[in-house]
Amino acid sequence: MNYSGVSTAGWYSSLIWGISGVRGCPAEWIQMVLMAVRESPAATFLMLTKNPKRYHQWLDWITQNVILRVMIETDEHYREQIPRAPLAYYRYAHMRDLHGFRKMVAIEPMLDFHSENLRSMISDIEPEFVCVGYDNHGYKLSEPALEKTLQLIEALREFTEVRTKTLRKAWWE
Repeated sequence: MNYSGVSTAGWYSSLIWGISGVRGCPAEWIQMVLMAVRESPAATFLMLTKNPKRYHQWLDWITQNVILRVMIETDEHYREQIPRAPLAYYRYAHMRDLHGFRKMVAIEPMLDFHSENLRSMISDIEPEFVCVGYDNHGYKLSEPALEKTLQLIEALREFTEVRTKTLRKAWWE
Protein backbone atom coordinates (compact mmCIF):
# COMPACT_ATOMS: atom_id res chain seq x y z
CA MET A 1 0.00 0.00 0.00
CA ASN A 2 1.21 3.53 -0.64
CA TYR A 3 -0.17 6.81 0.75
CA SER A 4 1.25 10.08 -0.52
CA GLY A 5 4.41 8.32 -1.59
CA VAL A 6 5.15 6.85 1.83
CA SER A 7 5.59 3.12 1.56
CA THR A 8 3.26 1.60 4.06
CA ALA A 9 4.39 -2.00 3.74
CA GLY A 10 4.91 -3.18 7.29
CA TRP A 11 4.46 0.30 8.73
CA TYR A 12 0.96 1.71 8.72
CA SER A 13 -2.40 0.20 9.29
CA SER A 14 -4.35 3.37 8.63
CA LEU A 15 -4.06 6.92 7.48
CA ILE A 16 -5.85 9.88 8.99
CA TRP A 17 -5.91 12.08 5.90
CA GLY A 18 -5.43 15.67 6.92
CA ILE A 19 -7.73 15.41 9.92
CA SER A 20 -5.79 18.00 11.86
CA GLY A 21 -5.91 20.54 9.07
CA VAL A 22 -9.54 20.25 8.05
CA ARG A 23 -11.18 23.66 8.39
CA GLY A 24 -14.63 23.58 9.85
CA CYS A 25 -14.32 19.96 10.94
CA PRO A 26 -16.30 19.65 14.17
CA ALA A 27 -14.16 18.89 17.21
CA GLU A 28 -16.43 15.94 17.99
CA TRP A 29 -15.45 14.27 14.73
CA ILE A 30 -11.75 14.65 15.47
CA GLN A 31 -12.31 13.30 18.99
CA MET A 32 -14.17 10.29 17.59
CA VAL A 33 -11.32 9.51 15.20
CA LEU A 34 -8.69 9.93 17.93
CA MET A 35 -10.71 7.72 20.29
CA ALA A 36 -10.77 5.00 17.62
CA VAL A 37 -7.00 5.40 17.22
CA ARG A 38 -6.55 5.06 20.98
CA GLU A 39 -8.60 1.84 20.91
CA SER A 40 -6.28 0.35 18.26
CA PRO A 41 -2.82 0.42 19.89
CA ALA A 42 -1.43 -2.32 17.63
CA ALA A 43 -2.04 -0.18 14.52
CA THR A 44 0.04 2.80 13.46
CA PHE A 45 -1.72 5.89 12.11
CA LEU A 46 -0.28 8.72 10.04
CA MET A 47 -1.77 12.20 10.45
CA LEU A 48 -1.09 14.67 7.64
CA THR A 49 -1.24 18.45 7.63
CA LYS A 50 0.28 21.65 6.32
CA ASN A 51 -0.92 23.33 9.52
CA PRO A 52 0.76 21.58 12.48
CA LYS A 53 -0.47 24.29 14.83
CA ARG A 54 -3.67 22.22 14.93
CA TYR A 55 -1.76 19.27 16.45
CA HIS A 56 -1.18 21.35 19.58
CA GLN A 57 -4.92 21.48 20.20
CA TRP A 58 -5.09 17.68 20.42
CA LEU A 59 -1.93 16.72 22.34
CA ASP A 60 -3.87 15.03 25.14
CA TRP A 61 -5.57 12.81 22.57
CA ILE A 62 -2.55 11.82 20.46
CA THR A 63 -1.10 8.44 21.39
CA GLN A 64 2.22 6.76 20.54
CA ASN A 65 0.65 4.83 17.68
CA VAL A 66 0.31 8.11 15.74
CA ILE A 67 2.99 9.65 13.55
CA LEU A 68 2.48 13.38 13.00
CA ARG A 69 3.45 14.47 9.50
CA VAL A 70 4.02 17.96 8.17
CA MET A 71 4.83 19.17 4.69
CA ILE A 72 7.74 21.62 4.57
CA GLU A 73 8.67 22.26 0.96
CA THR A 74 11.48 24.73 1.65
CA ASP A 75 12.95 27.14 4.18
CA GLU A 76 12.12 30.05 1.85
CA HIS A 77 8.92 32.10 1.47
CA TYR A 78 7.24 31.08 -1.79
CA ARG A 79 3.80 32.45 -0.96
CA GLU A 80 2.72 32.50 -4.62
CA GLN A 81 3.53 28.80 -5.06
CA ILE A 82 1.94 27.52 -1.83
CA PRO A 83 -0.65 30.20 -1.06
CA ARG A 84 -2.95 28.35 1.35
CA ALA A 85 -0.34 26.86 3.67
CA PRO A 86 1.17 28.65 6.65
CA LEU A 87 4.71 29.87 5.96
CA ALA A 88 7.34 27.13 6.22
CA TYR A 89 8.94 28.74 9.28
CA TYR A 90 5.70 28.54 11.25
CA ARG A 91 5.13 24.93 10.23
CA TYR A 92 8.68 24.14 11.31
CA ALA A 93 8.30 25.93 14.66
CA HIS A 94 5.05 24.15 15.53
CA MET A 95 6.57 20.74 14.72
CA ARG A 96 9.80 21.53 16.56
CA ASP A 97 7.79 22.33 19.68
CA LEU A 98 6.05 18.94 19.73
CA HIS A 99 8.10 16.95 22.22
CA GLY A 100 7.60 13.27 22.96
CA PHE A 101 5.62 12.57 19.78
CA ARG A 102 6.47 10.53 16.70
CA LYS A 103 7.03 12.82 13.71
CA MET A 104 7.87 12.78 10.03
CA VAL A 105 8.54 15.51 7.49
CA ALA A 106 7.59 15.54 3.82
CA ILE A 107 9.76 17.85 1.73
CA GLU A 108 7.45 17.80 -1.26
CA PRO A 109 6.96 19.20 -3.67
CA MET A 110 10.48 20.36 -3.02
CA LEU A 111 11.22 24.03 -3.67
CA ASP A 112 14.64 25.69 -3.76
CA PHE A 113 16.22 26.11 -0.32
CA HIS A 114 19.29 27.09 1.68
CA SER A 115 21.00 23.77 2.35
CA GLU A 116 22.28 24.20 5.90
CA ASN A 117 19.20 26.08 7.07
CA LEU A 118 16.73 23.45 5.82
CA ARG A 119 18.90 20.65 7.18
CA SER A 120 18.97 22.36 10.58
CA MET A 121 15.20 22.90 10.58
CA ILE A 122 14.53 19.24 9.82
CA SER A 123 17.05 18.15 12.45
CA ASP A 124 15.35 20.34 15.08
CA ILE A 125 12.02 18.62 14.38
CA GLU A 126 13.61 15.22 15.13
CA PRO A 127 11.58 13.17 12.64
CA GLU A 128 11.59 9.38 12.50
CA PHE A 129 11.96 9.77 8.75
CA VAL A 130 11.74 12.29 5.92
CA CYS A 131 10.22 11.92 2.45
CA VAL A 132 11.78 13.98 -0.35
CA GLY A 133 10.31 14.50 -3.79
CA TYR A 134 9.83 16.91 -6.66
CA ASP A 135 6.58 18.14 -8.19
CA ASN A 136 4.73 15.42 -10.13
CA HIS A 137 2.27 17.70 -11.89
CA GLY A 138 4.39 19.90 -14.19
CA TYR A 139 3.68 23.17 -12.35
CA LYS A 140 7.20 24.49 -13.03
CA LEU A 141 7.79 25.38 -9.39
CA SER A 142 11.01 26.95 -8.10
CA GLU A 143 12.82 23.62 -7.87
CA PRO A 144 16.42 23.21 -6.78
CA ALA A 145 19.02 21.61 -9.01
CA LEU A 146 19.06 17.82 -8.63
CA GLU A 147 22.66 17.85 -7.34
CA LYS A 148 21.68 20.26 -4.54
CA THR A 149 18.78 17.97 -3.58
CA LEU A 150 21.04 14.91 -3.52
CA GLN A 151 23.47 16.74 -1.23
CA LEU A 152 20.63 17.62 1.14
CA ILE A 153 19.47 13.99 1.18
CA GLU A 154 22.97 12.87 2.20
CA ALA A 155 23.05 15.50 4.95
CA LEU A 156 19.63 14.38 6.24
CA ARG A 157 20.77 10.74 6.30
CA GLU A 158 23.30 11.71 8.96
CA PHE A 159 20.45 11.87 11.51
CA THR A 160 17.30 10.28 10.05
CA GLU A 161 15.95 7.85 7.51
CA VAL A 162 15.22 9.42 4.11
CA ARG A 163 12.66 7.99 1.70
CA THR A 164 12.81 9.36 -1.81
CA LYS A 165 9.93 9.90 -4.16
CA THR A 166 10.17 11.57 -7.57
CA LEU A 167 13.76 12.74 -8.03
CA ARG A 168 14.82 14.13 -11.38
CA LYS A 169 16.57 17.13 -12.85
CA ALA A 170 14.67 20.32 -12.16
CA TRP A 171 12.42 21.33 -15.04
CA TRP A 172 14.80 24.19 -15.90
CA GLU A 173 18.03 22.08 -15.90
